[in-house]
Amino acid sequence: MSYNDSNNRRDHSRIKLSVPVEIRTDASASPIRGATADLSLTGCYIETIYPFPVGTHLDLQLSIETVILVAATVVTCDPQVGNGIRFSRMLDEDKKVLAAFLEAAQQEQNHAQEQAQGQGPEQAQDQTHDQAQNKAQKKDQKTSSEEVSNGPVTLA
Repeated sequence: MSYNDSNNRRDHSRIKLSVPVEIRTDASASPIRGATADLSLTGCYIETIYPFPVGTHLDLQLSIETVILVAATVVTCDPQVGNGIRFSRMLDEDKKVLAAFLEAAQQEQNHAQEQAQGQGPEQAQDQTHDQAQNKAQKKDQKTSSEEVSNGPVTLA
């Protein structure tokens, strides 16, 4: 586990992402439906006004491109706000699907941030290309103005 700062205890950073989730507990026969507020490969946060107590074992169904089954444990309880959930078990194939989904979501969010800042990767590349063209044009103008100021060249 790597620690970027003293408050970060997570193995993987979480992405702000709303994913439909169905929650089952041993205490209830019917599932509770909700959505994640953020999600990572090893956990999520689910907002709910009726959070579960810390230590509650949950069976989750995350609905991304497919349904992913996850055994999880509540690790934080914020009254009338929600729960921090740590994933304790999932199939390797589900973990791969989740990892690919999270990577695509992160790339999409990065692209959206670049667009919001008005500088996408394509625009940055175009700007660099335009700057190079402008330099070349200035150099050409300087060369042609030197030829004019020196007068015509005569050969003897």
